[in-house]
Amino acid sequence: MTLSDYRLDGWRGVISGFVIWAAYFVVIYAYLSVGCEKGLSDAELLGVNTVTLGLVAITMAALGSIGALGWVGFASWRAAARGNSEDEKTTAGTRNRFTGLLMMMTSGLALLSTILVGFPVLLLHPCQ
Repeated sequence: MTLSDYRLDGWRGVISGFVIWAAYFVVIYAYLSVGCEKGLSDAELLGVNTVTLGLVAITMAALGSIGALGWVGFASWRAAARGNSEDEKTTAGTRNRFTGLLMMMTSGLALLSTILVGFPVLLLHPCQ
């Protein structure tokens, strides 16, 4: 079974990228606050402090999850677009095509939002 075989129909698929982004946003700020309070920024691993490494790992996990959702949305949109002409004329076929496209687009926006939130992690010291 490939990633394109998975489907998230309806509005769950459309909003799931932003749900992951919102959870990511809460987790990185909670991790940053606790890590700085507990002094994790003083410890280093591979020449980088552990708070930064943790934030990068959390960011990569969120980007991967949202990217996978975008791919599922793209695959759903393509599968609905390749449907036979009878399915395309029905309300369900049109709805599946629309939600697949909308899922792909909202996942792209959530991906961009995650990149913009996570980008300062690479440039700034986390606990200053």
